[in-house]
Amino acid sequence: MPEIHDQQATPKGILLQRAADGSHVVAHRIEMLRLVVSLAFGLAAVLATAWPPAAVSIGVAAAAWAVLSFAILGLWSQRETSAAALAQETLDTWLFDLPWSPSITERPLPDEELRRRARKSMLAEERMITWYPDVSGIERAYGVLICQRENLTWDWRLRRRYANALVGGITAWIVLGVAIGFALDLSVRELLIRWFVPSIAALLLAAQHARGHREIASERETLAARVRAELDLADCDPLAVDDCTRLRNFSRGIQDGIYRTRKRIERVPRKLYEHHRNEDEKDMRETAADTVARLAPSRASG
Repeated sequence: MPEIHDQQATPKGILLQRAADGSHVVAHRIEMLRLVVSLAFGLAAVLATAWPPAAVSIGVAAAAWAVLSFAILGLWSQRETSAAALAQETLDTWLFDLPWSPSITERPLPDEELRRRARKSMLAEERMITWYPDVSGIERAYGVLICQRENLTWDWRLRRRYANALVGGITAWIVLGVAIGFALDLSVRELLIRWFVPSIAALLLAAQHARGHREIASERETLAARVRAELDLADCDPLAVDDCTRLRNFSRGIQDGIYRTRKRIERVPRKLYEHHRNEDEKDMRETAADTVARLAPSRASG
């Protein structure tokens, strides 16, 4: 079979990556809309606190937005996220030569749907042809594990950072509200109406995402540890047929976990991803290169 590094740069590989990114773009815009409007209502809490007559109107509007955000926009974002996960799963099963998991009830998206979503992609082709590290020259089963390891490790580190930032923001907002309540001698009812009701959508959204990112990070960190343990036991000797089958089944199980977490609606802002991208990519690619060098057959003869 062609090497993973070469396959991902083919027209099919690029189409699948663009389709996944196109759905991510739509979901990202929806989540940004939810975040920006929710934050605007949160800031309106300052107005409601300073100008009591506006508190009730702002509170009603904020409550209505919370319903719209979670009941309609949240479902729309989930559909786009699921479509992106399905396109990525199609890419990975094709690149890694894995069977389609029986636990995935959805079928791969048809080409027409892939192309429609791909037109919305903002991903540079340079990123697509180097999406996974170059694992050429080693047993394919090990190359698959290295790619999965990079995917898992990169993601859980990023999500853990964002979850911690969200928890810090929630805590700071609650403390600020209570401090203002004490300073203005507000009753509990007044504090709730003027400060917490207007910011309820932002607080709920932040709490949902903080919890979700921590759950995803924990599951992916566990999966990454399993992959690392398997790679630590690997050597440069040729794999027997039984070993290839065992590792293929093992990778399929890991892939199930990756797909399951990809379907989660919680997403990391692109700016945070871009901020840490160079440093994280350097960590991942150096680790992958060291592992490939250790497992390359030429090492045995050297």
